[in-house]
Amino acid sequence: GVPIQTGGIALAVNRQFLVASEVPPFLRFCVGVTLSGFDCSSASNFLIDLGEFSTSQTKFGQAEMMAVTNAASGLSISISGTTLTSGNNIISQLLVQTAASPGASQFGINLRANTTPSVGANPTGPGVANPTAAYNTPNQFRFQPGDVVASSSAPNDYRKFTVSYIANIDSNQLPGVYATTISFICLANF
Repeated sequence: GVPIQTGGIALAVNRQFLVASEVPPFLRFCVGVTLSGFDCSSASNFLIDLGEFSTSQTKFGQAEMMAVTNAASGLSISISGTTLTSGNNIISQLLVQTAASPGASQFGINLRANTTPSVGANPTGPGVANPTAAYNTPNQFRFQPGDVVASSSAPNDYRKFTVSYIANIDSNQLPGVYATTISFICLANF
């Protein structure tokens, strides 16, 4: 017969493409007496010399540390080590926040700018990590191994902390070369 209508059918089958990527978790942490900017490769020196102790003057020093992570729950920085010792002789560690007091046996740290003595700096950088309450009061020092000294509960951009160290002796302190090794441990909170 006579064609009344003509036409065609066109079909296309497209397979779906899935594109996925993963950002691996990372943590960067460094410590040195000085850090230039936010560059861990610039960390220099790992020895703080407090000099010769005196019952009339607080001895102090400082070091810097920097931390960054993309961990969803942030990071925690804890402290490990002992107080200053010379053989069996010790300088008492500060178990609670205490002001520096020349003439008293004391060893402690904090992570803030202090005026008595004039040492340290407040945290810098765009990160959100901050010192924990026990290490966040200017002119108040503490040293308790195992304490978390700084933390964040969210991903943390570059954040630099200045750790201030103070030491005092009393008149009964036995002579000797007093030293300690302190470690800071930074862990991502996953």
